[in-house]
Amino acid sequence: MKKIGILLAVLMIAVAVMGTVTPAKAAEPSDKTLRVGLAMEPTAICELIAASSANCPFTHLLYDTLVAFDSRDQTIRPRLADSWEIAEDSKSAVIHLNENATAVDGSPVTASDVVFSFKMAKEAPTTIATQYTYYDVDNFEIIDDHTLVVKTYEPYAGIVHSLGNKNFGVFSQHLMEEAGGAEVCAKNGACATGAYKFVEWVEGDHITLERRDDYFGEKGYYKYITFYFIGDGSARAMSLQSGDVDFIYGLGTALVNDIAATPGLQVIECQSNSIMTMHLNAGEGNENFTPNPALKDARVRKAIAYAIQKEALAMVAYDGHALPADSLAPRTSKYYEPMGDYYDLEAAKALLAEAGYADGFTLVVNALQSESKLCEVLQNQLAQIGITLELNLGDIPSWQQNAMSGSYDIYLMSRFGSQVFMTASALDGRRGPLQENYSFVDDPSIYEAIDTVYGTTDIEKGKAAYTELMQWNLENFAVIPLVETATLFGAIDTIQNASLDYNGMQCMYGWLYEE
Repeated sequence: MKKIGILLAVLMIAVAVMGTVTPAKAAEPSDKTLRVGLAMEPTAICELIAASSANCPFTHLLYDTLVAFDSRDQTIRPRLADSWEIAEDSKSAVIHLNENATAVDGSPVTASDVVFSFKMAKEAPTTIATQYTYYDVDNFEIIDDHTLVVKTYEPYAGIVHSLGNKNFGVFSQHLMEEAGGAEVCAKNGACATGAYKFVEWVEGDHITLERRDDYFGEKGYYKYITFYFIGDGSARAMSLQSGDVDFIYGLGTALVNDIAATPGLQVIECQSNSIMTMHLNAGEGNENFTPNPALKDARVRKAIAYAIQKEALAMVAYDGHALPADSLAPRTSKYYEPMGDYYDLEAAKALLAEAGYADGFTLVVNALQSESKLCEVLQNQLAQIGITLELNLGDIPSWQQNAMSGSYDIYLMSRFGSQVFMTASALDGRRGPLQENYSFVDDPSIYEAIDTVYGTTDIEKGKAAYTELMQWNLENFAVIPLVETATLFGAIDTIQNASLDYNGMQCMYGWLYEE
């Protein structure tokens, strides 16, 4: 451990949280260009400016995070930070920066840059960048140029894990200031600290990035990565088949067989470790929306859970490219504890009748437009017990706005998998939507278990508390796990090493390579 002051050193324990080194790639960096077909053109290449998933493919390439989370094996790996220690009370962590880390101009990345970036994220006017607030980060203490302390409001054992979120990307403060602010960097990547640097953005056509050969860590295989904006899914697939691109994101399930049958191409399916979840609003709502009061009754929530046939969701809504979810943690998680199969249509009807709702009622669903097929299957399933779903499908900003204001009866979101601590937040009545509690269910009897999940670095102790929460949820169903989702890509058959980011969403394009 570096010298960080006697008092601070006494408070810290060097728990085994140092990341492991990413396995060596099969090939050295090449002069090749990777051509990627994307569904949307971004509004910015900086999460501080605009909340859109279209911005995501660029952030991990341009702006390094302190750590990286590998969705394949649930491990935390070093990036800008090469080591860290979590305090015994789980209320702070000492972060040691790699002294060889530099920004795009060759200047060192310092603790001041990290603090500057996190404060920018906290103050950003978008809900994506302000995920910073979700993780209870309170403030920072700079020890020296390459050492800082991250502090939380309450014990939070997931503090280091959270720092792998792309929204904690680190910017060079002096480069951002010299460029003229975040709005400028959002167009030209002038303050980048990652493994790639900005080359050009031709609006309506493409963005090109170039590998930084002076990058301190594992270098990208491709010299250039060019992202083409191809809105139509069939057109993206045709671009891959014709050889115009090498890799496509957003491969629709209807096109899987066509790509798989094309010589020289492959379909890559990455289990996202994220779970599509249904949150049932038992709160009071707001001046514009009052949730159905039936959802305050645990019997009603249980009836809804019992009426959902998850195997059908996976097969019909996702064409078999998903797994029925039987926990709020994915199967790869150390906290995974199955809740069992509780599908029982007759029991669901009996519960509704017992609660006084034998004739059913209507519920408003807040979901992304991309989940329309899932919503249709849910409509059909819940109609069997007399519940009508009114679908409110929108884009990311409207979906998030409704979530933050509680304007829904049912809220569908895919999360949790890469951050098991968020599951505890979702059941914590002391929190609101900004801290992941979208159900507004409040039961003080589980506070102790929730706090244990938040605060302990002891996996066995944490899993026992997590299991207690899953048992509570089986009786109360504040949150219903639906399916473990997968992400599909099309690619030329020589591409290897596809993995997903912290949120189980975007492909880590920078670490692809070819045989």
